[in-house]
Amino acid sequence: MKKTPKFRLAGPCALMLASIAFADTALADLRIAVVGPETGQFRVLGEQMRLGAALAVADINAAGGINGELLVLETGNDLCEADRATAVANQMVGRNVIAVIGHLCSGASIAASQVYNNAAVIQISPASASPAFTDNRPDPAGGTYRLYGREDDQPKIAGQFLARNFGDRRVAFVHDESGYGKGLADATRTAFEAAGGMPVFVRSYKAERQDYSTLVRTLKSQRIDVLFLGGYPAEAGIIARQMRSQGMETQIMGGDALLTVEYRDSAGDAADGTLVTFPRDPRNDARADQLVKRIRALGDEPETFTLNAYAAVQVWTQAVRQSGSSAYRAVSQALNEGRFTTAIGEIAFDRKGDMSIPSYIVYQWQGDWYAPQQDQN
Repeated sequence: MKKTPKFRLAGPCALMLASIAFADTALADLRIAVVGPETGQFRVLGEQMRLGAALAVADINAAGGINGELLVLETGNDLCEADRATAVANQMVGRNVIAVIGHLCSGASIAASQVYNNAAVIQISPASASPAFTDNRPDPAGGTYRLYGREDDQPKIAGQFLARNFGDRRVAFVHDESGYGKGLADATRTAFEAAGGMPVFVRSYKAERQDYSTLVRTLKSQRIDVLFLGGYPAEAGIIARQMRSQGMETQIMGGDALLTVEYRDSAGDAADGTLVTFPRDPRNDARADQLVKRIRALGDEPETFTLNAYAAVQVWTQAVRQSGSSAYRAVSQALNEGRFTTAIGEIAFDRKGDMSIPSYIVYQWQGDWYAPQQDQN
C-alpha cells in the first residue's frame, strides 16, 4: 500500500506530485504542516510555499524518510489573517503536527507562534519579515525560526552601502510619508549616519500624484549626487523619469518595492542604473540548480518562497537527524547550534532564530532585468 500525499496544488506540479510513489506505510509517520494563504489575494504566494514543502517531503520520503520514519504533510489556510492563523494553528496541533513551515504573513506567524509554543511545535517561516516575529518569540530558547530577511536588515544594508560607496557625495533622502516609505528612508538614513555619512537634504512628498517636478527642481538646485527614495514603485518611477528629463544624472537607490515590474514600467528607461536592496535570490545559488531545473521543467518558476519552504523542510529534517529525536527541545537545540546544507545555501540561526547570514543584497536595474552588485557584504 502506498501513501497518499497530504497536499493540494494546482497545475502541472500537482500532477507530478500526485504521481510520486511514497514508501511503504509499515514505517511510522512524522506529521509536519505547511500553513499559509490558500485563497484570497496572497493565494499565489501561499501556493509557492506549499509547492516547496511538498517537493521536499516527497524527496525526503523517496530517500527513506528520517531516522526510519516517513513524513506526512498537512496543509492549512490562514488567509494571511491573525485570527484565522490562530484557529488553523490549533487545527494543526489537533492533527499531531510536530513542525510547521509557515506562516507567510508576519501577523499570522506571530499570532500562531504562541499556539505552537504551548504545544511544543517547531515553527519555521519561509516568508515573515517583521522583527517582532523573532524578537518576541514565545520561547527565548528556541521553537521559532525564519528563513527570510528581517525588515530592519534592509535599511542597515542600504545605509552601509551608501556610506561605503557614496560617503563623499551629496546624498539626499526623500520619502512618501507612508509607514513603509518613511520607515525605510529614516532607518536607512540612521544607518548611513552611523557609518559616517552626512545627508545634505531630507524631504517628504505626497503619494498618488502624477507630477513631482517641484521636488525634482529642488533636488537639482541642491546638486544631489545620490537620492535614496523611500516609497512605492509608481511614484518613484515618475520621480526617476522627471529627474532624467531635467538632465539629472543622480544615482537613485531605493528599497525592495522598486525591484518590481511596476517600477520599471513607471520609470521606463529612467529605471536603468537604479540600485535596490532586496533579499538574496536563492535561484542564483549553484546548490539550487537541480531543484530550479526540476521546477521549471514542471512549468513553474521557482520563486523565493518555493525554495525557502523547501529549505525549511531540509533544515528541520537535518536537525531531527542530528539530534536523533523529533522532540521539540532536542530539535530546538540542534537548530540553535547547527549548520545546515540546503537548496538556498548554508543556513545557521542566531540567538533569536534569524538566519545568521546577510539576508539582503544590493541589485541594479539593467534594462528589463536586474543584477547583483559586486559589493554584497
